[in-house]
Amino acid sequence: IHQLLILLFQDFKRVRIRMMSKSGNPTSDVLQSYKIAVSRLITFRVRGITIFGSILYMSYSYIDRYIYPSNQVEFIIMRSIVCAAIIISFLLTYHKKVQEHIVWLIDCIIIIAGSGLCFIIYRTDGASSRYYEGIYLVYWCMFAGNTYYYKHNIFAGCAVLALYFLAVLGNPAGWNLIKFCYGFFLLGASALSIFLMTQFYGSEHFRAFMQNEKLKKNEKKLAEMNAQLTELFSKADEMSKIDDLTKICNRRYFFEMLEKKIALTREHNTFFYLILFDIDHFKLINDTHGHAFGDKVIAAVAEAINNNIRPKSYIGRYGGDEFMIIIDKAEKDIFFKRIEGIRKMIETIHVPAEGKDIPISVSIGAVRVDPAKYADVNSVFESADNALLQVKRTQRGNIFLIE
Repeated sequence: IHQLLILLFQDFKRVRIRMMSKSGNPTSDVLQSYKIAVSRLITFRVRGITIFGSILYMSYSYIDRYIYPSNQVEFIIMRSIVCAAIIISFLLTYHKKVQEHIVWLIDCIIIIAGSGLCFIIYRTDGASSRYYEGIYLVYWCMFAGNTYYYKHNIFAGCAVLALYFLAVLGNPAGWNLIKFCYGFFLLGASALSIFLMTQFYGSEHFRAFMQNEKLKKNEKKLAEMNAQLTELFSKADEMSKIDDLTKICNRRYFFEMLEKKIALTREHNTFFYLILFDIDHFKLINDTHGHAFGDKVIAAVAEAINNNIRPKSYIGRYGGDEFMIIIDKAEKDIFFKRIEGIRKMIETIHVPAEGKDIPISVSIGAVRVDPAKYADVNSVFESADNALLQVKRTQRGNIFLIE
């Protein structure tokens, strides 16, 4: 008993302090969420307990008629009034405002139910009455309904215990010191046990709720970090495929597409064209006007081609002033018409330097890629490179196709 009293009067405040220190300093939003969650649990329990408890409360009228037949009508009226109050409490649980303060409703129900039993004790044998056992059941109903707020259980439990004490003192005819001590000790020990269990359960429940809130917060942060990482990875993946200067496919990614295109045409027994071209006399442009101007020329050529090629065509930068284009299968005359259109369009590009436009032209080498004739990407590119070299050796600004 000494140890229980120490726990009761010394740990009530410290456990909450320890709990708060371990779980951190919860914000008002978290505390409000905890209150809402607990209110829902208590509401669910109260609805079950009020139905079951009112039936049990009225069923004891059957015992009243045998023990105290002279008070039968009086006790039936009293029990009916108590059950009516309990049923009203049950209906009140469906009101939103009551749900927010449901723990107070439990206090009222316990005090009302306990008051009825104390009235029977007062009207019958006082200390000698065994109706304190009914109060014992009321206590445990209180614990079943509210296992979260021990202060409320202390309030309601002590209120019922005080009513029992007054009921016994109000009936001196049934005074029995031994029975009074036994009944009062049983009720007091039960109340104390419920207080301590509620304290422990409520503290652990709150700690678990706080840990769960932390986990949810961490999961949210993790989800946000994953989203950021996914976005960064997507950007990094896109940047790894795009040439910084021209904003078209870089050499590595273009060769990947070229390899897939070869595999696809081999599977469907078809063909396509690979075009390789570079800007004529580009070294002279760099040497005359500087590398910054040369970059402008490269970017302008890439942009012009990228804006004018068909959706199924792909353009990439091989390096320096050399570009690559994949064009889907077409008849030879149609293919030459498209390439000639690209060549003439490039000649119309205006990149001013020192007050005048610098003429730009390209030499184009192309190869018809029939997968049955080529083993891999390197052999295809080598053939296109040979076509480009042939143009440079003969007459720049022309188109040469290897079939």
